[in-house]
Amino acid sequence: LSESITKESQSARMYYYLLLTEARDRCYVPHTSDSLMLSVTDYYERENDKDKLIKSYYYTGRVYLDLHEGPTALSYFHKAFDISTDSKNYALLGRIYSQMGTLFAYEGLTEEVLQAYRNAYHYLQLGKDSLTSAYALRDLGRAFNLLEITDSTIYYYNKAYQLANSNGDIQREVNILEELAGIYIQMGKYDEALNVSIGQKDSAAYYFKKNIGHNNVYSDIGAYRNLYEIEKERGNYEEGLAYLEKYTECSDSIYDISNTESLRKIKALYDYQHIEKEKEYLRKKNAEQRAWIIFIVIAIVLGVIILIRYNRNRKAMIREQEK
Repeated sequence: LSESITKESQSARMYYYLLLTEARDRCYVPHTSDSLMLSVTDYYERENDKDKLIKSYYYTGRVYLDLHEGPTALSYFHKAFDISTDSKNYALLGRIYSQMGTLFAYEGLTEEVLQAYRNAYHYLQLGKDSLTSAYALRDLGRAFNLLEITDSTIYYYNKAYQLANSNGDIQREVNILEELAGIYIQMGKYDEALNVSIGQKDSAAYYFKKNIGHNNVYSDIGAYRNLYEIEKERGNYEEGLAYLEKYTECSDSIYDISNTESLRKIKALYDYQHIEKEKEYLRKKNAEQRAWIIFIVIAIVLGVIILIRYNRNRKAMIREQEK
């Protein structure tokens, strides 16, 4: 439609560009420019189309993630939430929280990670997105692993595996099991790691290799690390070393693009804006309460004055009658 769409109305063109960006994102086509989504976002801001604006904010954030501009991506995710009151697009809200959680995880903001992943799972459940919910449970396992809470880590990984297995989702099932094996190795529970890994190495290696090269350095680093572990366990040390070197290169790239302080500033700004909104709300409520109190006091005073005058007039009438 890329040629014929130019002859359509602006509303049709903007909606087309939004859907095109979504399709590219779902198919892991790297976003290389923000100009298209900025025009889409600007259009829906002017049109005040809430549902499409939420989606446009989300995919603008996804674009900035591919451009390695984490703080800007986070600001657009926050914008989506600011206008998401009463939104029924639960699956999208779940994905937004999931993206935020992953962003926080790579920047070491552990408390924010757990809350974001909890919210992601909550909304994905409301949206009945069982496929993505498996990864949301896996992400909760990751969050508890960052917090070094062992029981919860294992619990959520197993729950994620069970959901992927019941969905017949082999790729997610394999990825979750391989991560769980890595967790067991970290804990020194080698027998459990072996039990999890048996029969899964070939499938895992296939999917990890498939995940490489989508212009997502965060996805690549996880794949290279797991491939390194698999080849090392197989005794293929040369291949393992090659994957380890790739893992190191990705680590350096993440270090170069990481901007924890900027993210903290963005989050602080977001918190400040919400605090200011809350303050403004409370100020309005206090002003309304004061207005009601003043009104009630005036009404009481007027009532008392009227009552006093009435009594005086009544007494005067009684005296007049007695005369």
